[in-house]
Amino acid sequence: MKALKVIVVGMAVVLVAGFVALFVTWQDRRVARREVPAPAAARPPEAGDGRVVLPAGSRVVGVASAETMLDVLVENGDGTRDVYQVARDGGGAVQGVLRFRPEAP
Repeated sequence: MKALKVIVVGMAVVLVAGFVALFVTWQDRRVARREVPAPAAARPPEAGDGRVVLPAGSRVVGVASAETMLDVLVENGDGTRDVYQVARDGGGAVQGVLRFRPEAP
């Protein structure tokens, strides 16, 4: 009777260890499948991706807002100014950078 109890407990331990090993393996695979984006500095600004990487020394000096458009005036480190036009949805969420244009002198 005691031997049967030892066998049952041993089988339970092996079964639990097997489930733990399967769970850990599944988590490792799930984490490995996630894509890690590159740092923002390594990615150039692209039309439609919703962000603009400004050059070093630049600063935002003005913003003009409309229902579906946002104009952002940026002063560069050399004194020149550029305008970024950003599309927005009706709720105000940024949809992406439409285009970039230098400010007329």
